[in-house]
Amino acid sequence: MKHLLREWVFENPMLREFSRHRRRVLGVSRATAGGALLFLGIYALIAFLVWRFHESFSPLILILVQTCLFMLFIPLLVHNAIAGEREKRTWEMLRVAPLTRAQIILGKFIASVGLLLGFIGAFFLLVAILTFTYQPGGTRLFVPSLWAEVLIAEAISTTFGILVVALTLTASSISHRAFTALSLSIGILFVWMLLGPMIGSMLDSGALSETFNYLHPIDLQLLHMNRVEPSYDPSFFFTFAHFAAVLSAYLLLTTLLLALSTKLLKIIDRN
Repeated sequence: MKHLLREWVFENPMLREFSRHRRRVLGVSRATAGGALLFLGIYALIAFLVWRFHESFSPLILILVQTCLFMLFIPLLVHNAIAGEREKRTWEMLRVAPLTRAQIILGKFIASVGLLLGFIGAFFLLVAILTFTYQPGGTRLFVPSLWAEVLIAEAISTTFGILVVALTLTASSISHRAFTALSLSIGILFVWMLLGPMIGSMLDSGALSETFNYLHPIDLQLLHMNRVEPSYDPSFFFTFAHFAAVLSAYLLLTTLLLALSTKLLKIIDRN
C-alpha cells in the first residue's frame, strides 16, 4: 500500500509538473474556456441574489444549485484531459514517458479535483453568508444546528462532484475526440438524473427504491432540505448512517471508475 501511494501520488511526475504545466495536465479547449466564462457569469448572478435575498435564501438551496451545476461544469472543465491529448497528438508522448497509466489517470484526477475544490470554495463563501443570515418566516434558525445540516449537504455535494470527475475522466479515456467525451459524460449524467427516480418508483421493494433515492444526489438533497425547514416532516428523517452510506457509495464508485479508466486505457492503447 505504501509503495502504491508513493508511486501514484507522492512521486507521481504528473503531479510534480502540474504547477508548471497546468494547461498540459488538464488540456484547454473552447468548451473549457466557455465553461469557465459561463461559471463566472452564473456565480456573479448568484452572488447578487444572495446579497439581495439573504434572509429568505436557504443555504441548502444554494448547495442544491451547486450540485446541479457540477453536472455541467465538471464535464466542461475535465472532458479534455485525455481525449484532448489524443486530438493534439500528444498522447503518444505521454505513453513513451516513464509514467504508468495509473500515474497518468491519478495525476489528471487529482488536478481535476483541485479545480473542483476551487469551485466549491467559491460557492461555500456564499453558503456561509446565508447560513448566518437565513431567517425563514422571520425566525432565525439555531446557527450551530443549521451549520451541521449545511456541512452534511456540502459533504454529499462534494463527494458527488468527485464522482463526476471520475466519470468524466472515464469518458475521456475511451474517446478519441474531446467533444465525444463531453457528450458521453453529460449524457450519462442526464440519464442517471432522469431515469434514476423513475426506476426507483417502479421497484416494488422498498429497500431497493430507497437505495435508488439515496444514490440520486438531487432527490437526497431535497429530502435533506425537508428535514431542516420549519415544515419538517418526520417521515423523511435520515440518520447519520444513511448519509455515511451515501458518501461511501460515491467514493467506492469513484475508485471503481478510476480503476476502469486505467484498464480501458490499456485496452485502447493495445488496439
